[in-house]
Amino acid sequence: MSCPVDYGFRDLLLAYERAEKFMSLDFDMFTIGRGPDSQVFYDIDYLDQHWGRSLNVVSITPEAYGYQTAIVLKK
Repeated sequence: MSCPVDYGFRDLLLAYERAEKFMSLDFDMFTIGRGPDSQVFYDIDYLDQHWGRSLNVVSITPEAYGYQTAIVLKK
C-alpha cells in the first residue's frame, strides 16, 4: 500500500485499516510501503515514541528474526 510521505503514522495506520481490516483480527503481521529489496532502518526510541501514540507498545525484541527487530503492538 502506498501513501503520501506527508501522512503521519496514525493516518497511515488508519488508511491501512480501512483497506485491510486488520484491527478486527486477534493477530496480524503487516508492512507498510515495503518492497522486496528494501532495507529499512529506524531508531527504536523514535518508533516507540511515535507508534506508542496510536497503539500500546507491548515489547521490542532486537534480532528477533535474523537481524530484524520485532515490535509487538496492541490496539
